[in-house]
This record gives sequence, C-alpha cells and structure tokens, in this order.
Amino acid sequence: MKQVFVSYSHKDKTFATRLVADLRKGDVQVWCDDHKLKIGDSIVDQVSHGIQAADYLITILSPDAVTSPWAQEELRQAESLRLSGASRVRILPVLYRDCEMPSFLVGILYADFRDHNSYTESFARLLDAVGGTEKESFHSNELAFMRALRLPRFYDGQYLTAISLLRFQIAINAIEASLSLKTTAFQPFTHGQTLEADHLNDLTPPVDAVRAILGLPTKFFHFPFRREQVLKPEQLNELVDRLNEVIDRVISRDQHNKATV
Repeated sequence: MKQVFVSYSHKDKTFATRLVADLRKGDVQVWCDDHKLKIGDSIVDQVSHGIQAADYLITILSPDAVTSPWAQEELRQAESLRLSGASRVRILPVLYRDCEMPSFLVGILYADFRDHNSYTESFARLLDAVGGTEKESFHSNELAFMRALRLPRFYDGQYLTAISLLRFQIAINAIEASLSLKTTAFQPFTHGQTLEADHLNDLTPPVDAVRAILGLPTKFFHFPFRREQVLKPEQLNELVDRLNEVIDRVISRDQHNKATV
C-alpha cells in the first residue's frame, strides 16, 4: 500500500479533509496531522518521520499555503530528503487556489483542483499518480471520456466531406460498448471522399437502437435521405443533437448507478 503525506494550510482544511478521505477510500495510506498526532507528541519529529516514510508528498497549494512557514518547511524537508537520496518521497503539487508556485515546483505538472466542478476528474488523475485502486478512478475517467464524445454543431457554409462523420462513428461505437452492445461495423472513409446521403443513412439505425435502449424517442430523423440530395450542415445538426442527447443520458445513467451502489 502506497504511503502519502499531505501538506496543507489549515485554512484549506475543508478541502484537505475531503481529499484525504477520498485517498483512503482508494487504498492509499495517508499521513495527516489531524489523525496521526497525539497529545504529547513532538510535532517536528512526527512530521519528519511521516515525510521520510512516505512514497509521495501531496502539497495543497493556495495563497495561504505558500505563505505558511509550516507548510513550506514540510516541502523543504521533502525536497532535501529527495535530493540527498535519504528518502524515496516524490512531491505531487495540487493546485487548489491560484497562487505563486514555489520555485522548485515550477515546471512540475500539477493536479488542478481550482474548478470545484471538475473535482472527480482531477481526483482520478491524482489517484492514478499515487497508484490507488479505487473504482472511482475508472468510473471518473469513463465519464470524462463520455463527455468528450459530445459533438460540436456544424455551421452554415461549412465544407462537408465524408470524414466529417468520423466523430459520429467513434461516438456511436463508444456508446454501444458502454452499453455492452455489439459495435456497428462502419465502412471506412477515405481522405477527401464526398459526403453522400447513404453515409448519413448508415448512421441512423444504430443511433435509434441505443436511443430505444435508453428510453429515448426514436424515428426523429427526416431520413432516409435521397441519393441525389445535397446535404447541408443543419441536416447533420439534427443527428448531432440526437446523439448528444444519447451521450447525456448515458452519463446521467452511470452517475445514478454510481450513487446507488
């Protein structure tokens, strides 16, 4: 089990407490002063021991943390131990609130927790960095992937080719996989290939199929298109909207299932 030392300013205690609790759920052994120190303990000795024994030191960065003598001393100890080879500890910066980065952390990739709405995704990356095993990690990454599948709408006058539908195919196959369905085998596109009505007609059956499974209305599309029909962006946007609705329903369903576990 990996050992993690968490360094923070007590003005960030609410966030630190949440992070520590989530790390422990992920099978990570966490050293945190609130839990490890007892009355009569030497704070300096206990903190030094905690840092030396840790695989990782997570430093929660904020304006208060970077001006806290105690938090900065913990960072200094960890960096000194690492440079001297006396400890295997690796420093993982967690940016909680905008602040000036300590000089020796500049250039090190940090976990960005400034957007509270993205906590789940940020925590999944942090947990992966420390080798945690929480199921939340996979679940969070899966949801982030599904959100990334949402399709942008086409604009008037946009030049359309067959390759314009490639993202549709990727999204449909990913949705099918998430629902444990056999994925549709689409015909591959070639670069510069003309967009034809049949390309859109091939996309509608699998979209309607997943909509039916998810309890969404089907047969929304004004298809089939005629072979000689000139395709316009607004016609593709109908499919964009229906497919994004499917993605949103999959995300909502997965979040509901997670909440009831």
